[in-house]
Amino acid sequence: MTPKIICKYCGKENPNEAIFCMQCGSRLKGNHENHHHDTSTKPKELNIKLLLIIISITLIIAVAVLYFAGIFNSPTTQISQVNQQEQVQQVPTPQIIDLKTAQEIKSMEDFVSTNPKDYQALLQLGHKYFDTNQFEKAIAKYQIYMANNERDPDVLVDLGVCYYNLSDFANAEKNMLEAIKINPNHQIGNLNLGIVLSAANRGEEAKIFWQKAYNANPNSDFGQRAKSFLENK
Repeated sequence: MTPKIICKYCGKENPNEAIFCMQCGSRLKGNHENHHHDTSTKPKELNIKLLLIIISITLIIAVAVLYFAGIFNSPTTQISQVNQQEQVQQVPTPQIIDLKTAQEIKSMEDFVSTNPKDYQALLQLGHKYFDTNQFEKAIAKYQIYMANNERDPDVLVDLGVCYYNLSDFANAEKNMLEAIKINPNHQIGNLNLGIVLSAANRGEEAKIFWQKAYNANPNSDFGQRAKSFLENK
């Protein structure tokens, strides 16, 4: 097909060799050059845009893969809970309380309210708050219990764990030291005190209590956990 020149003024197709438009008489010289210049640059612009889109998608996918692999997660120190005998994170995610648990807590609160001298019920309510990560409420109940009963090392360790989860390392250490003073071989107390000291950047002191926790019962879960901390420090 013979190349045509389209007049930019009226749109008439003219022979390639025409200088003036056959319809409107406008000069066609330079129109042919501009036409070819415009179309030759479009593929380049499209290629650059396509390349940028591909690079952006690749980066997004790479970041997503690293995120879900846990690369960006900050390391957290874990601590053993006495009444649950499992681990919780230093800064726990707020726990969603299901309806059944909420009803149990409400029933316990009502009972303690009408029976303020029933310290065992009070203690169980404190444990329930503890189990549902309501550490400030648990502390209040534990303190009332301790003020009216002998200093129980298990409760002192639970109290220390509550303070630890609120990032109050000083009070966490204080209560755990008191528990160990009452019972020097308290394995969970020694283990948790080591974790508290480690979180406070006192690694060498932490090793002392992890060693005590291991020596108390090397074959228990807590003994093996203490061993793992010692080997990784």
